Amino acid sequence: MFELLAGRHTIASTQLTLGEPEQVVILKGAWEATLVELKELVNPATYDRWISTLTPVGRTGSVISLATNGEFARQWITRKFTEMLAASLSSALGEPVTVQIVLDENAKTEQAPPPSVAKKKPSGSEPAIRRPGFISKYTFDRFVEGNSNRLALAGAQAVAAQPGKKFNPLFIYGGPGLGKTHLLHAIGQQVLARDARSRIVYLTGQVFAEEFIHSVKTGRVGEFRSMQRSVDIWLVDDVQLIAGKDRTQEELFHTFNFLYEGGRQIVICSDRPPRELYLMEERLRSRFESGLVADISPPDFETRAAILIKKAEEEGVELPMDVVDLMADRIQSNIRKLEGSLCRLLAEASLAGRPPTVEMAEEVLRSFFEDTNAGKPSPEALIEASADYHGVTMEEVMGKGRRQAITRARQVAMYLCREVWSLPWKQIGTLFRKDHSSAIYAHKSIGEELVRRPDQQRVLDEIVEAARSKRQH
Repeated sequence: MFELLAGRHTIASTQLTLGEPEQVVILKGAWEATLVELKELVNPATYDRWISTLTPVGRTGSVISLATNGEFARQWITRKFTEMLAASLSSALGEPVTVQIVLDENAKTEQAPPPSVAKKKPSGSEPAIRRPGFISKYTFDRFVEGNSNRLALAGAQAVAAQPGKKFNPLFIYGGPGLGKTHLLHAIGQQVLARDARSRIVYLTGQVFAEEFIHSVKTGRVGEFRSMQRSVDIWLVDDVQLIAGKDRTQEELFHTFNFLYEGGRQIVICSDRPPRELYLMEERLRSRFESGLVADISPPDFETRAAILIKKAEEEGVELPMDVVDLMADRIQSNIRKLEGSLCRLLAEASLAGRPPTVEMAEEVLRSFFEDTNAGKPSPEALIEASADYHGVTMEEVMGKGRRQAITRARQVAMYLCREVWSLPWKQIGTLFRKDHSSAIYAHKSIGEELVRRPDQQRVLDEIVEAARSKRQH
């Protein structure tokens, strides 16, 4: 037997083999880059439930072995995701590979799909509480603090230190890849480290909706409610994913009230502030705003540089400052992409047998952006598609005209730039040669219209599809 990748999984050497330690570094870097890509490509519920449970444990020739924690999960992932995993890993490694899903020998075979959290033996008459599968590296000491996240970090640390006593609820919002999930996992892990008996539920809005719908269909709503409400800490990620689901919102509202009135800690994350969750009921938005609302904005240059240096140090690599400067300058709005590109760079450097260089970084950044933005229409393409749909020109949309069709096309384009790319308000305003307040107003107007006329979502989808067909690189 031998241990691989920080000793997290023990695999029989007759089953899987991996060569020199250098190959471990390469595979680890390729897997980190794959996770970054898949986080962008699949919906959050799918990622959390299936992809995030996988760990690379070995390689034999062109076959990469990924371990999961149960037989049902192994069979499901094998049927549904091996082709996608192989394609992403092949891209990260720069050579064709295939994937096999194996069992983690330390895990027991399970008979049902892995839930949002794992089972814990009930005490007395309490319902069984399922223990969350937190990501071990998502801790407070590995979270890089900066001006862009200081309030959210302080709120999360206060909650972890005294659950239910301060900042309840805590609502954290920000674009994708900025650290919201990291803070949720850090809270959960610190609380469990202090008291392993703490009852915690961690799940996404999508998983909440899916499990609630399943409980309705199977007549087990009471069991679902007991599971959600018999907790000390309730962590909900990507709550915006229940927007527009009326029955699910009703259930979330009553669960929120039950926990809040019982003094249980609630932490909720979203990609936007409560006031911009237009498809969510006003009473829910009001509840979300009743505690501390903290945003995480894209990190400044100094924070991005610190993240790169810290991540490289954790991998035992001293990153040249010219490489740090280049990468911190190029990737500005997404920490997940920043870390993923670094992992790919370290893997390339390890493969080449020399320290990372600016030339290597340039090549990695070029291929990385091509991979992660694949299929995503550029902001310029969205503007052009909106102009075409509304019968005006792109120049008119970018200009000062106030004719109804022009204004409509401009507002739709601004809304889509925010939704598709999560661009900061200031950047959207600059793109359209307007003040950032114009972008905020446009997004609010279109969002509120979708509440009144949900059928308009079809129009937006058509514009995005048209933009995708003429996507500019």
